[in-house]
Amino acid sequence: MRPLLMIIYVFIKTICSYPIRAYNKAVYKESKKRFDKNYDMLHKMVYRMLKIAGIQVEVEGSCQYEEKKPLLFVGNHRSDFDSLIMIAYLKRPMIFIGKSEIKKMPFIGKWFEDIGCIFIDREDAKESLNAILKGIERIKEGYSLVIFPEGGRTREDGIREFKSGSLKLAAKTGVDIVPVTFYKTEDCYERNHKIVSAQVKMAIEEPINVEKEALKSTVAIAGFVQTIIEEKYNKYKEMERIG
Repeated sequence: MRPLLMIIYVFIKTICSYPIRAYNKAVYKESKKRFDKNYDMLHKMVYRMLKIAGIQVEVEGSCQYEEKKPLLFVGNHRSDFDSLIMIAYLKRPMIFIGKSEIKKMPFIGKWFEDIGCIFIDREDAKESLNAILKGIERIKEGYSLVIFPEGGRTREDGIREFKSGSLKLAAKTGVDIVPVTFYKTEDCYERNHKIVSAQVKMAIEEPINVEKEALKSTVAIAGFVQTIIEEKYNKYKEMERIG
């Protein structure tokens, strides 16, 4: 019953939002103001959507940051719900760099386009590089970005090695990095291939200054951030083991 109610809610809210999003596009074009206004609508809708679906999120760390300063949020990736959970709990407008398949998702795909997301085909090296270059431009324009450097959702337990190429976003801009750890988010959908009520965790760490930490290469940045996320993930796993 909950998934059906969630779908009905998202359908109604999405349909009602189309005139506003069309107006924002006509007035603000491709400006940050347009994407920020659309993000605010999506943030409110997704927060309510998760509540209707019975997805309870335990958040560790602060969701509040200075909006004037761009940040790069870097997370492990266990579920399609990871992005939605971030949108629901972080009011700060963010642009996601994600797979092109997202555009095909009913309702959500168009929403992600309207908040300025950058889509890539991971099988196309040239397109992936162009996406990173576009992301660098966005950061310099004041946008905060989100990346999942594992290169896709992780089905096995633990964290896959982070692909260092995506961390060029930090190396080329000096933007502060916020590590984000997701735990058990696959319970929302992927484990049973249907949307179910679930209790999940999201940990948001303090921003990392690349220069202060003397991280001089994308490999060093990727390894440093991955270690932080792995430690948090393993902490949650141990807490679950001992009950």
